[in-house]
Amino acid sequence: SVPTPWEGEYARELMTVSTAMDELDQRVSSIACSTEQMAAAMNTVNNDVQTVSRVAGQMQNKAVQVGDLSRAVHEQSDKLLEGIGAFQLEIHRRAREAVEAFASGGMLLQGGAEGVGLVLQRLLREDKRFELLYLVGADGRQISDNVFADSARAAEGQAARGRDWSRRDWFRVVKESGRAHVTALYRSSATNDFCFTVSVPVLDAQRRLVRVLGADVRLSSML
Repeated sequence: SVPTPWEGEYARELMTVSTAMDELDQRVSSIACSTEQMAAAMNTVNNDVQTVSRVAGQMQNKAVQVGDLSRAVHEQSDKLLEGIGAFQLEIHRRAREAVEAFASGGMLLQGGAEGVGLVLQRLLREDKRFELLYLVGADGRQISDNVFADSARAAEGQAARGRDWSRRDWFRVVKESGRAHVTALYRSSATNDFCFTVSVPVLDAQRRLVRVLGADVRLSSML
């Protein structure tokens, strides 16, 4: 039989609805697929983050262990070598005599920072045992710059011209006694090596204190 107009319209509506449902189903499937892909991607990222975190934690623990070991070795070496500083050894005597020879030549009695600096540089070139020389006035104020040997690296903040050392033992003992002074061993801020300081009086012809010469001596160079 021939469908009525109403039946034909109804069939077209059903077809339209069916097509719309098919398209909706495809979209839902596509969204579901994308959601699964996003979930998988997020899961992968999360696993990577956890892996990085775990490795970082392991590296931090190892760094702490290495740091602790390094500090322990450093402290033990300090304790061992500081024990040497309680004695005036032959190396101290040789260093003191060398610095006294520097001071007795008359070259350091006069001159400002530049002239004195040139003299100290020449002395360092002549004797490789010393890493640092400096000249201080009778009032305890430093006249020269810190003059470093080529093998010693000057740390930041080492400019010391004009600094007041009058309360330091290495200056005070020399001024009060008129004799050389040798410190205990300590770790140099310039080279991180063990050294000791020899300070000696620079005297005029009447044996009056004019200046004090300080010298930092590398322990390794004296052994």
